[in-house]
Amino acid sequence: EDNGAREKWETQMLADPQTGKIPENMRAKELAFASTLPSDFYTRNKNDESIWKSRGPWNLGGRTRALAIDATNENILFAAGVSGGIWRSTNGGASWQKVTKPNQLANVTCIVQDTRKDKTNIWYAGTGELSGNSASGNASFYLGDGILKSTDGGINWISLASTVSGKPQSLSKNFCLVNNIVINTADTGNVVYAATYKSIYRSVNGGEKWTAVKGASGINLPSVYTNVAITSKGILYATLSSDGNDKGIWRSTDGTNWINITPAGFASVYNEIEIGIDPNNENNIYFLGYTPKYGKRSVDFRGKEDWASFWKYTYISGNGNGLGGKWEDRSQNLPDFGGFFGNFNTQTGYNMYVRVKPGSPNTIFLGSTNLWRSTDGFQTTKNTSWIGGYDINTGFPDYKMYPNQHPDQHNLVFYPSNPNKMIAACDGGVFRTDDNNAAKVTWSSLNNGYITSQFYSIAIDHATPKNDEILGGLQDNGTYFTRNSNLEMDWSMPGDGDGSFCAITDGRTDYYVSKQQGKTYHIEIDENGNTVKWGRVDPFGAKNSLFINPFVLDPSNQKRMYFIANNHIWKNDDVTQIPLHDKLDTIPVTTGWEMLKTQKDTTQEIASIAVSRKPQDRLYYGTANGKLYRIDNASAGNTIAKDVSSNLFPSGAYLNNITIDPENADKVIAVFSNYNVQSVFYSTNGGTSWIAVSGNLEQFASGSGNGPSCRWAAILPVKDKRAYFMATSTGLYSTDSLQGAKTTWTLQSPEGIGNTVCNMIDTRTSDGLVVVATHGNGAYSSHIQFTYQITGLKENESQTISAKQVTIYPNPMRDKANIRVELQHEELVKIDVLDEQGRLISTICNTKLQAGKSELPVENQGWQKGIYYIRIASKNKAIT
Repeated sequence: EDNGAREKWETQMLADPQTGKIPENMRAKELAFASTLPSDFYTRNKNDESIWKSRGPWNLGGRTRALAIDATNENILFAAGVSGGIWRSTNGGASWQKVTKPNQLANVTCIVQDTRKDKTNIWYAGTGELSGNSASGNASFYLGDGILKSTDGGINWISLASTVSGKPQSLSKNFCLVNNIVINTADTGNVVYAATYKSIYRSVNGGEKWTAVKGASGINLPSVYTNVAITSKGILYATLSSDGNDKGIWRSTDGTNWINITPAGFASVYNEIEIGIDPNNENNIYFLGYTPKYGKRSVDFRGKEDWASFWKYTYISGNGNGLGGKWEDRSQNLPDFGGFFGNFNTQTGYNMYVRVKPGSPNTIFLGSTNLWRSTDGFQTTKNTSWIGGYDINTGFPDYKMYPNQHPDQHNLVFYPSNPNKMIAACDGGVFRTDDNNAAKVTWSSLNNGYITSQFYSIAIDHATPKNDEILGGLQDNGTYFTRNSNLEMDWSMPGDGDGSFCAITDGRTDYYVSKQQGKTYHIEIDENGNTVKWGRVDPFGAKNSLFINPFVLDPSNQKRMYFIANNHIWKNDDVTQIPLHDKLDTIPVTTGWEMLKTQKDTTQEIASIAVSRKPQDRLYYGTANGKLYRIDNASAGNTIAKDVSSNLFPSGAYLNNITIDPENADKVIAVFSNYNVQSVFYSTNGGTSWIAVSGNLEQFASGSGNGPSCRWAAILPVKDKRAYFMATSTGLYSTDSLQGAKTTWTLQSPEGIGNTVCNMIDTRTSDGLVVVATHGNGAYSSHIQFTYQITGLKENESQTISAKQVTIYPNPMRDKANIRVELQHEELVKIDVLDEQGRLISTICNTKLQAGKSELPVENQGWQKGIYYIRIASKNKAIT
């Protein structure tokens, strides 16, 4: 994975074009705004089940940093995907249940239990990831919103008000990134420490209030990277990166007074530093850091440098400084096995940790891209083993993973009853070994329904009704494939790397997968979903492709492929003529490719592309600076592109997606993905004119404010009209009518997809299949035949609620009013107050009401003067 290329692409896609940055604390703000939008509470099937179904992958987890074993029962495990929420297993990882709610922050990065007697039901979890989360961008700052706490054994979680944005202590800027949390179990009180963005915080009352004890408070230049660890006796160690005035390695016996113990000769520049306390002798502490231009140098398969330092500290006496502590620099003994993947590589601090094995003080495990074990504490290079990550001595082009493990290590925990057993967390989820002493360590996957995978893309067969195949590209997990609608069936992995755009041809005659920066393959898949033949098909000479780079097959001639490369479009009229081989190709090809000479504005990077079905052969493409072009008779290769941009389009914004109505190529949706811009536009005349249709997805009509990032649109012709879908950073939305600024988008699957980031949608007209790629909660699908399935409003059906059965008085209201509802029989009813834009202001009722008359009070909660609407909905009807 190329973190730099990914970060550039994400920032370009999401940042406010006016500032070049994602607005501060945007994740918390957009979730708060999303809570005001209408949700599809009423769309259930005849068995009262959600029409949206999770599709998995059952056997694949996403990137996981938070990991824990319950001290009271080793069968109870906790893991959290960095954009997938907290999951709990009660059977040792044989199955999992998500315990955070769909509308709660999903980006959990650390978790800890209070292990004291009578306190073991208390858990804390930190949110926000400083490095690596592809659900956000902005140099991969996936901002959280404080700390979650559970008091019932991790079954239910609430946000600590003191750490949530907008609360009186105003610490939200720091608690937007919580790197680690520790509990002082030696104290009789409720003392908790949190390493956050720029600070170390201390609470003496279980998180009700916090005090900065190291870092940002009163510091002009705070450290961005922080960490904290604690011994069983309450001795604390903290690290703060070199960019701050409080930089260094610190020790404290009381959490308030700190001594700088940074060794002489330590790196002058350092970012994140991981801490590993030896549980066999807590006077021994290990520090592993990313230290640019200092320590042990390594070079990855791309030729990129990485630097790491590894030190051992031994406390001797006094305050631990000077002669009171002993330091040993063991950096040069870090693994250096050579080859493509055999060097110790932290990827600039993205993946690293240090753990000392209980009962064996010289056995130390280090995480990097690979997992390493030393039986002499890395005092030498002679006793080091490669036990996870990439497979030993694997190489290009067809590199392999270590069996039942995955690269990019993030966490490791030992079973208290048997430290030979341990669980590792990495970019592929969670894995367990029962013998970490073995010469060849064997692992078993615990990704059994731990559905936290992060899709970039999704594809289906568009022609065959009732076909269940899904192909999807995933962050750092390649491309996965299923032929089965059974959630618990394993998916296969026909493509590696960071899975990017993919395609299945009509009738499933051909499959295409790609990975980061445009490497694209035509593959043959056997009946078990395994790739048996490959052919690399991206054009030779195509340079500077996007990190997740689009290609598209012409729906009217699926042998024809269009491929984006920087500021050019390439065309191949028969990509199937490129031969397939039984070994993976490494070199792009020239066969059949030509660069279109008909483009306009070839100085701008192209971001999106789409080709029409009816009429055929119309191509639209959009640029990274907000322009949209159309080429008619595109396959001829000689038609000059027409600029069909609108002066309504946001200046300099990233045109992430173009969606064409499958039955009329004059009808097209353009989706801009940046924050603080008007996001969605619709044309009914091939781009001659446009109207903005983002409607209630924008906080303000200009597009500014806290509305979500819109990623992808879909148009699905159904039996009664059109269903429109929008994948956003706060979930999947739909509408049955595009009405300009009055368009009302409704959240789909609030109890399933919830507010998880959604990146892409694919649809099939013949049977109404809709498949959604989420970034943290796997894939979802539904079959939509009528628009009432997404709106809850079914025409010509016997209704239980009518306007005649509802009375509102007094109206107009000043301070309060009453709603009287008369029902024919007991029924689940939801009553919402909406503003003129259709945004949810307040929920008055969400419960069963008895047959007969019910009266419900409505109180003015500081609403501004204006017109408000009451929406009353039951299972079969909603009225406003």
